[in-house]
Amino acid sequence: MSKTETIKDISIIESVEPIKWDEAQEQFHASLLNESQLSRIRKNKDCINVFRIQYRVDDRKVTGFIIQPAELKEDHPVIIWNRGGTMEVGVVKIGQIFIEPTIVELVKEGYILFLSQYSGQDGSGGSDQMGGDDLNDVLKLYTIAQELNYADENRVGMYGISRGGLMTYLALAKVNWIKAAVTVGGRSNVKRAAEERSEMEKRFEQMFNATNENYRKRSAVCWPDKFPDDVPVLLMHGASDRRVNPLDSIDLSTKLLEHRKPHRLMLFEGADHAITEQRGEMVSQLVTWCNRFVKEKESVPDMTPHGK
Repeated sequence: MSKTETIKDISIIESVEPIKWDEAQEQFHASLLNESQLSRIRKNKDCINVFRIQYRVDDRKVTGFIIQPAELKEDHPVIIWNRGGTMEVGVVKIGQIFIEPTIVELVKEGYILFLSQYSGQDGSGGSDQMGGDDLNDVLKLYTIAQELNYADENRVGMYGISRGGLMTYLALAKVNWIKAAVTVGGRSNVKRAAEERSEMEKRFEQMFNATNENYRKRSAVCWPDKFPDDVPVLLMHGASDRRVNPLDSIDLSTKLLEHRKPHRLMLFEGADHAITEQRGEMVSQLVTWCNRFVKEKESVPDMTPHGK
Protein backbone atom coordinates (compact mmCIF):
# COMPACT_ATOMS: atom_id res chain seq x y z
CA MET A 1 0.00 0.00 0.00
CA SER A 2 1.35 3.46 -0.91
CA LYS A 3 1.91 6.18 1.67
CA THR A 4 -0.98 8.17 0.21
CA GLU A 5 -3.36 5.21 0.43
CA THR A 6 -2.33 4.59 4.04
CA ILE A 7 -3.17 8.19 4.96
CA LYS A 8 -6.45 8.08 3.02
CA ASP A 9 -7.57 5.13 5.17
CA ILE A 10 -7.55 7.26 8.33
CA SER A 11 -11.14 7.74 9.42
CA ILE A 12 -11.26 11.53 9.85
CA ILE A 13 -9.25 12.42 6.74
CA GLU A 14 -11.36 13.70 3.86
CA SER A 15 -8.65 14.23 1.24
CA VAL A 16 -4.90 13.74 0.71
CA GLU A 17 -2.68 15.52 -1.80
CA PRO A 18 1.01 14.59 -2.09
CA ILE A 19 3.15 17.73 -2.47
CA LYS A 20 6.24 17.34 -4.62
CA TRP A 21 8.86 20.03 -5.02
CA ASP A 22 9.33 20.00 -8.76
CA GLU A 23 9.94 22.47 -11.56
CA ALA A 24 6.38 23.78 -11.37
CA GLN A 25 6.62 24.43 -7.63
CA GLU A 26 9.98 26.14 -8.09
CA GLN A 27 8.66 28.43 -10.79
CA PHE A 28 5.64 29.32 -8.64
CA HIS A 29 7.82 30.19 -5.63
CA ALA A 30 10.71 31.77 -7.55
CA SER A 31 9.44 35.31 -6.92
CA LEU A 32 8.85 34.62 -3.23
CA LEU A 33 12.18 32.99 -2.33
CA ASN A 34 15.78 34.01 -2.91
CA GLU A 35 18.39 31.78 -4.54
CA SER A 36 19.87 30.72 -1.21
CA GLN A 37 16.46 29.53 -0.01
CA LEU A 38 15.76 27.72 -3.29
CA SER A 39 19.13 26.00 -3.03
CA ARG A 40 18.31 24.75 0.47
CA ILE A 41 14.93 23.48 -0.72
CA ARG A 42 16.58 21.52 -3.56
CA LYS A 43 18.87 19.97 -0.95
CA ASN A 44 16.02 18.99 1.38
CA LYS A 45 13.28 17.97 -1.03
CA ASP A 46 14.38 14.37 -1.48
CA CYS A 47 14.48 13.55 2.23
CA ILE A 48 11.01 14.89 3.07
CA ASN A 49 7.57 13.72 1.97
CA VAL A 50 4.75 16.24 2.36
CA PHE A 51 1.01 15.57 2.21
CA ARG A 52 -1.64 18.28 2.30
CA ILE A 53 -4.73 16.93 4.03
CA GLN A 54 -8.23 17.97 4.92
CA TYR A 55 -9.58 16.34 8.08
CA ARG A 56 -12.83 16.50 10.02
CA VAL A 57 -13.01 18.46 13.26
CA ASP A 58 -16.44 18.65 14.88
CA ASP A 59 -18.70 19.97 12.08
CA ARG A 60 -16.01 21.42 9.80
CA LYS A 61 -13.15 20.44 7.53
CA VAL A 62 -9.70 21.71 8.44
CA THR A 63 -6.59 21.89 6.25
CA GLY A 64 -3.24 20.63 7.48
CA PHE A 65 -0.08 18.77 6.54
CA ILE A 66 1.61 15.49 7.34
CA ILE A 67 5.38 15.82 6.92
CA GLN A 68 7.51 12.70 7.18
CA PRO A 69 10.87 11.15 6.30
CA ALA A 70 11.19 9.88 2.74
CA GLU A 71 12.37 6.54 4.10
CA LEU A 72 9.80 5.18 6.52
CA LYS A 73 10.38 2.49 9.11
CA GLU A 74 8.07 1.48 11.95
CA ASP A 75 6.89 3.44 14.96
CA HIS A 76 8.25 6.89 14.15
CA PRO A 77 8.02 9.40 17.00
CA VAL A 78 5.58 12.26 16.42
CA ILE A 79 5.65 16.04 16.78
CA ILE A 80 2.52 18.15 16.49
CA TRP A 81 3.87 21.43 15.07
CA ASN A 82 1.75 24.49 15.88
CA ARG A 83 2.24 27.49 13.59
CA GLY A 84 2.24 31.09 14.74
CA GLY A 85 0.13 33.97 13.52
CA THR A 86 -3.57 34.77 13.61
CA MET A 87 -6.11 34.30 10.84
CA GLU A 88 -4.35 34.69 7.46
CA VAL A 89 -1.09 35.90 9.05
CA GLY A 90 1.26 32.97 9.52
CA VAL A 91 -0.48 30.48 7.22
CA VAL A 92 2.21 27.96 6.25
CA LYS A 93 3.32 28.03 2.61
CA ILE A 94 4.61 25.00 0.70
CA GLY A 95 8.08 26.46 0.25
CA GLN A 96 8.34 27.10 3.98
CA ILE A 97 7.90 23.43 4.78
CA PHE A 98 11.00 22.45 2.82
CA ILE A 99 13.13 25.23 4.29
CA GLU A 100 11.99 25.81 7.88
CA PRO A 101 14.75 24.28 10.09
CA THR A 102 12.41 23.40 12.97
CA ILE A 103 10.55 21.20 10.47
CA VAL A 104 13.44 19.89 8.37
CA GLU A 105 15.74 18.94 11.23
CA LEU A 106 13.00 17.10 13.15
CA VAL A 107 12.06 15.11 10.04
CA LYS A 108 15.73 14.25 9.48
CA GLU A 109 15.76 12.93 13.06
CA GLY A 110 12.98 10.51 12.13
CA TYR A 111 9.93 12.37 13.42
CA ILE A 112 6.59 12.55 11.64
CA LEU A 113 5.13 16.05 11.91
CA PHE A 114 1.45 16.96 11.93
CA LEU A 115 0.51 20.59 11.27
CA SER A 116 -2.82 22.42 11.22
CA GLN A 117 -3.54 25.66 9.36
CA TYR A 118 -6.38 26.26 11.90
CA SER A 119 -10.04 26.96 11.24
CA GLY A 120 -10.97 29.60 8.70
CA GLN A 121 -7.69 29.49 6.75
CA ASP A 122 -6.36 27.75 3.65
CA GLY A 123 -9.70 26.16 2.81
CA SER A 124 -10.63 25.29 6.39
CA GLY A 125 -14.18 25.79 7.63
CA GLY A 126 -15.11 27.72 10.74
CA SER A 127 -13.20 30.72 12.08
CA ASP A 128 -9.91 31.29 13.84
CA GLN A 129 -10.62 31.89 17.53
CA MET A 130 -7.01 31.63 18.77
CA GLY A 131 -7.65 29.05 21.41
CA GLY A 132 -11.41 28.63 21.29
CA ASP A 133 -13.03 25.75 19.41
CA ASP A 134 -10.02 25.76 17.06
CA LEU A 135 -7.95 24.09 19.78
CA ASN A 136 -9.64 20.91 18.55
CA ASP A 137 -7.91 21.47 15.20
CA VAL A 138 -4.67 20.70 17.02
CA LEU A 139 -5.94 17.93 19.27
CA LYS A 140 -7.52 16.01 16.36
CA LEU A 141 -4.06 15.60 14.84
CA TYR A 142 -3.38 13.08 17.58
CA THR A 143 -6.31 10.99 16.32
CA ILE A 144 -4.60 10.89 12.92
CA ALA A 145 -1.31 9.86 14.54
CA GLN A 146 -3.09 7.05 16.39
CA GLU A 147 -4.40 5.61 13.13
CA LEU A 148 -1.24 6.04 11.06
CA ASN A 149 0.35 2.61 11.26
CA TYR A 150 3.97 3.82 11.15
CA ALA A 151 3.54 6.56 13.80
CA ASP A 152 4.11 5.79 17.49
CA GLU A 153 1.13 7.19 19.41
CA ASN A 154 3.04 6.67 22.67
CA ARG A 155 5.84 9.04 21.66
CA VAL A 156 4.20 12.37 20.86
CA GLY A 157 5.66 15.80 21.48
CA MET A 158 4.41 19.28 20.68
CA TYR A 159 6.11 22.40 19.32
CA GLY A 160 4.65 25.89 18.99
CA ILE A 161 5.93 29.29 17.95
CA SER A 162 4.24 32.51 19.10
CA ARG A 163 0.47 31.85 18.93
CA GLY A 164 1.42 28.21 18.40
CA GLY A 165 2.93 28.37 21.89
CA LEU A 166 -0.46 29.50 23.21
CA MET A 167 -2.07 26.49 21.50
CA THR A 168 0.59 24.24 23.01
CA TYR A 169 -0.06 25.54 26.54
CA LEU A 170 -3.82 25.01 26.11
CA ALA A 171 -3.21 21.46 24.88
CA LEU A 172 -0.92 20.68 27.83
CA ALA A 173 -3.70 21.73 30.20
CA LYS A 174 -6.29 19.53 28.48
CA VAL A 175 -4.77 16.21 27.37
CA ASN A 176 -2.44 13.59 28.84
CA TRP A 177 -0.73 12.18 25.72
CA ILE A 178 1.95 14.86 25.21
CA LYS A 179 5.33 13.59 26.42
CA ALA A 180 7.27 16.87 26.07
CA ALA A 181 6.74 20.35 24.65
CA VAL A 182 8.84 23.18 23.22
CA THR A 183 7.79 26.77 22.57
CA VAL A 184 9.56 29.65 20.84
CA GLY A 185 8.33 33.15 21.64
CA GLY A 186 5.22 31.56 23.11
CA ARG A 187 2.35 33.87 24.01
CA SER A 188 1.25 33.27 27.60
CA ASN A 189 -0.34 36.64 28.44
CA VAL A 190 -2.90 37.70 25.83
CA LYS A 191 -4.06 40.79 27.74
CA ARG A 192 -0.49 42.11 27.70
CA ALA A 193 -0.40 41.74 23.90
CA ALA A 194 -3.62 43.75 23.58
CA GLU A 195 -2.27 46.48 25.86
CA GLU A 196 1.09 46.72 24.12
CA ARG A 197 -0.05 46.51 20.49
CA SER A 198 -3.28 48.19 19.42
CA GLU A 199 -3.40 46.23 16.18
CA MET A 200 -3.44 42.99 18.18
CA GLU A 201 -6.31 44.24 20.35
CA LYS A 202 -8.35 44.90 17.20
CA ARG A 203 -7.49 41.47 15.81
CA PHE A 204 -8.48 39.76 19.06
CA GLU A 205 -11.83 41.52 18.94
CA GLN A 206 -12.35 40.03 15.48
CA MET A 207 -11.48 36.52 16.67
CA PHE A 208 -13.23 36.25 20.02
CA ASN A 209 -15.24 38.27 22.51
CA ALA A 210 -12.31 40.12 24.09
CA THR A 211 -13.48 40.05 27.70
CA ASN A 212 -11.14 39.67 30.66
CA GLU A 213 -12.38 36.11 31.10
CA ASN A 214 -11.61 35.19 27.50
CA TYR A 215 -8.16 36.75 27.79
CA ARG A 216 -7.60 34.69 30.94
CA LYS A 217 -8.71 31.45 29.28
CA ARG A 218 -6.05 31.95 26.60
CA SER A 219 -3.27 33.06 28.98
CA ALA A 220 -1.26 30.22 30.49
CA VAL A 221 0.33 32.56 33.03
CA CYS A 222 -3.11 32.62 34.72
CA TRP A 223 -3.36 28.85 35.22
CA PRO A 224 0.13 27.28 35.67
CA ASP A 225 -1.37 24.73 38.06
CA LYS A 226 -3.07 23.09 35.05
CA PHE A 227 0.25 22.11 33.50
CA PRO A 228 1.00 18.41 34.01
CA ASP A 229 3.54 17.31 36.60
CA ASP A 230 5.20 14.82 34.27
CA VAL A 231 5.67 16.72 30.98
CA PRO A 232 8.88 18.75 30.60
CA VAL A 233 8.43 22.04 28.75
CA LEU A 234 11.25 24.01 27.09
CA LEU A 235 10.51 27.75 26.85
CA MET A 236 12.79 29.60 24.39
CA HIS A 237 12.48 33.33 23.77
CA GLY A 238 14.46 36.03 22.01
CA ALA A 239 15.38 38.72 24.53
CA SER A 240 14.83 41.39 21.85
CA ASP A 241 11.48 40.02 20.67
CA ARG A 242 9.20 42.89 19.62
CA ARG A 243 6.19 40.75 18.75
CA VAL A 244 5.74 38.78 21.97
CA ASN A 245 7.20 40.31 25.10
CA PRO A 246 9.96 38.10 26.57
CA LEU A 247 8.18 38.55 29.91
CA ASP A 248 5.56 36.11 28.58
CA SER A 249 8.08 33.30 28.95
CA ILE A 250 9.81 34.73 32.02
CA ASP A 251 6.55 35.18 33.92
CA LEU A 252 5.29 31.76 32.89
CA SER A 253 8.56 30.17 34.02
CA THR A 254 8.22 31.88 37.41
CA LYS A 255 4.70 30.55 37.81
CA LEU A 256 5.69 27.05 36.70
CA LEU A 257 8.55 27.09 39.20
CA GLU A 258 6.15 28.09 41.99
CA HIS A 259 4.00 25.07 41.11
CA ARG A 260 7.00 22.74 40.64
CA LYS A 261 6.23 21.99 37.00
CA PRO A 262 9.22 20.58 35.04
CA HIS A 263 10.55 23.10 32.54
CA ARG A 264 13.57 25.00 31.29
CA LEU A 265 13.70 28.69 30.32
CA MET A 266 16.21 29.88 27.71
CA LEU A 267 16.57 33.55 26.75
CA PHE A 268 18.62 34.32 23.64
CA GLU A 269 20.41 37.63 24.02
CA GLY A 270 19.77 40.08 21.19
CA ALA A 271 17.49 37.64 19.35
CA ASP A 272 14.21 38.49 17.62
CA HIS A 273 10.84 36.76 17.71
CA ALA A 274 11.96 33.73 15.67
CA ILE A 275 15.43 33.73 17.30
CA THR A 276 16.85 34.32 13.82
CA GLU A 277 20.22 35.52 15.13
CA GLN A 278 20.83 32.24 16.98
CA ARG A 279 18.67 29.91 14.92
CA GLY A 280 21.20 27.06 14.86
CA GLU A 281 21.43 26.89 18.64
CA MET A 282 17.66 27.16 19.02
CA VAL A 283 17.02 24.28 16.60
CA SER A 284 19.70 22.19 18.30
CA GLN A 285 18.02 22.72 21.67
CA LEU A 286 14.62 21.81 20.15
CA VAL A 287 15.91 18.57 18.67
CA THR A 288 17.84 17.61 21.80
CA TRP A 289 14.78 18.19 24.03
CA CYS A 290 12.51 16.13 21.77
CA ASN A 291 15.05 13.35 21.47
CA ARG A 292 15.47 13.14 25.24
CA PHE A 293 11.86 13.19 26.32
CA VAL A 294 9.92 11.98 23.26
CA LYS A 295 12.13 9.68 21.23
CA GLU A 296 14.17 8.20 24.10
CA LYS A 297 11.47 8.55 26.79
CA GLU A 298 13.86 9.97 29.35
CA SER A 299 12.40 10.24 32.85
CA VAL A 300 11.01 13.59 33.88
CA PRO A 301 13.34 15.61 36.15
CA ASP A 302 12.51 15.75 39.85
CA MET A 303 11.23 19.20 40.77
CA THR A 304 11.41 18.65 44.56
CA PRO A 305 13.48 21.40 46.21
CA HIS A 306 16.89 20.29 47.41
CA GLY A 307 17.04 19.38 51.07
CA LYS A 308 13.45 18.11 51.25
